[in-house]
Amino acid sequence: IIFIICLMFAICAQTIPHADFMMVMKSAQELKNGNYTRFYEDGYIGTFPNQIGIVIFLYFFSMIFGEMNFFAFQLLNAISITIIYKELSDISKIFGMGKLSQLLVLIFGIIFLPYLIFVTFIYGTVLGLALALISIKYEMLFVKEYKLKDAVVSCFCIVISTILKDNYLIMMIAVLIYAFVALIRSHQLKRLMVFFYIVSIIVLFVLKGITLNAFITVKTDYVMGKGASSWSWIAMGLQDNTSKANGWYNGYNVNTYKSNNYNTKKQEIEAKAYIRERINFFWQNKKEVLRFFGQKFASQWNDPNFECFNILYQQGTHIVPPKFIQYMKSVGGSDKLSKLYDRIHFIVIFGCFAYIILDNSKKNRDCLLLQMIVVGGFLFHMIWEAKTLYVLPYFIIMVPLSIRGYSSMLCHMNCIRMRREKKEYCKKFIEFLSVYIILVISINIIDADFLNDMIKIDRDTKIYDEYIVFNTTDRIKNGNYNIYRFDDEDLSIQLLEVSNENSANIGLVKSKFIKDGGGIQINIIEDKVHFMFEGTNLCLDLNGNNEIENGSVQAWTQNDSEAQKWVIKRVKNYKDTFYILIGNNSALTYNESDDKICIKEFTYADNQKWVIK
Repeated sequence: IIFIICLMFAICAQTIPHADFMMVMKSAQELKNGNYTRFYEDGYIGTFPNQIGIVIFLYFFSMIFGEMNFFAFQLLNAISITIIYKELSDISKIFGMGKLSQLLVLIFGIIFLPYLIFVTFIYGTVLGLALALISIKYEMLFVKEYKLKDAVVSCFCIVISTILKDNYLIMMIAVLIYAFVALIRSHQLKRLMVFFYIVSIIVLFVLKGITLNAFITVKTDYVMGKGASSWSWIAMGLQDNTSKANGWYNGYNVNTYKSNNYNTKKQEIEAKAYIRERINFFWQNKKEVLRFFGQKFASQWNDPNFECFNILYQQGTHIVPPKFIQYMKSVGGSDKLSKLYDRIHFIVIFGCFAYIILDNSKKNRDCLLLQMIVVGGFLFHMIWEAKTLYVLPYFIIMVPLSIRGYSSMLCHMNCIRMRREKKEYCKKFIEFLSVYIILVISINIIDADFLNDMIKIDRDTKIYDEYIVFNTTDRIKNGNYNIYRFDDEDLSIQLLEVSNENSANIGLVKSKFIKDGGGIQINIIEDKVHFMFEGTNLCLDLNGNNEIENGSVQAWTQNDSEAQKWVIKRVKNYKDTFYILIGNNSALTYNESDDKICIKEFTYADNQKWVIK
């Protein structure tokens, strides 16, 4: 079912990648066709040599499926997402979880739309996670049964995952730590096998870097530099960001690389100096630590859709997608789905909370591996460049732990009910409920800076609410209507004259003077309303798209511009009555002082209400 959903989504969306995703595809295409400019020090790959792995993969991928074959890669993503949930289900079995728990992992995969949407993601993230989870499963099997086959599969999969995406180095480190623990606990021949397993991963990882660079050197006849320093990502991750959240991409790594004349060492010195400056600032301003990292943490981990709708919206397409895709891309659709997945997001986190307190096997070596990965990802992205989609793999890995938490909760409740070891289970369950209740009450009643800066962050709530209002239309059937003044339904919006076929003035005209065909055709496209005057090719239009107080409104030739995209919102307790909105904070308004229709700041005033029927 997971595979079919992913496949159908890829077919129906037919997205065209953008930004970095398109850049890696073009880099692979140009590498194949002998154009190596992107690999020079000022080129995309020259700046970001960490992308070499995915570029070389796409280079060989295109030999089989052709260049810029987005759908072929999306098909590979569909297979990878299926494998991800299958491996998580298998790992749950290794944990000792029953068939119902394993099934719940797969059911989560079916209903968790945000990750299914990533089938359109032309990048190494999805395929890399599938390989990393295969490696984790076979490592667990290896340290239990010590079969050489399991070690070989685990070894190669974890190294290949780091080829596709450097971030999976975090998982590779966790795999090595897990193996090292097994090494300490093993004896004689088994210890030797684990030792060679650890050495093999390290050797393959080193050879990976040498081989990829050697391939590019032979292919381009050019020795690439080190590109932008890794320290510049850390420096960027410690910066306040006014356009996005703290620590998000702002071009610092690229700009400082250019300003230092593409000299990695000089950029590294500048980045380290900035990092020291930020550390000193945080040391002297302790409250800023909570504010900065609280907001950075929330921006990454508290987004229930993990940027999936944003990525879907930004990607282009060469088709008119079906309505359910358009709904996901619309502001209203993505907002409603985000609220749904906010509940699912909470359910997963709450299950992990129950797992931490109630599960007796949380110190089990197998469970510790997934915990190490999640903690490692959390710590890494608190100092590295922030992005919600970067932490999504760790959220997916939390699912089996969450299900185990609910299983432990039910087990405790059942034992209390059956009076088995009642005292021990009651004590643990009361501890769990007490901690949770204390946290909830504390968060709600304490008005402290550290809570406001880390948890109760609502500074942009009003802005977001306004954004939703001005970008979501209350539904009305497409068709012909008249738009009347709210306090005088004898007056309706009409063209005053049509001497010029391309434009006309509009105003309020008494109904008895309206000629046949004087209505307005309403057509809703992607949550925006187009008002076309019947019998003409003219639409209700904001003159010059100037969203200013008393902004001029007119009828203008249909051109599908932002000036002709309106939003209607129903007025409560009034039948067929609406506000007609445009831009960020403006409403269609009847200005009584000069008897004209214009736009003004939306204030819910009576002269901004219109009867549409």
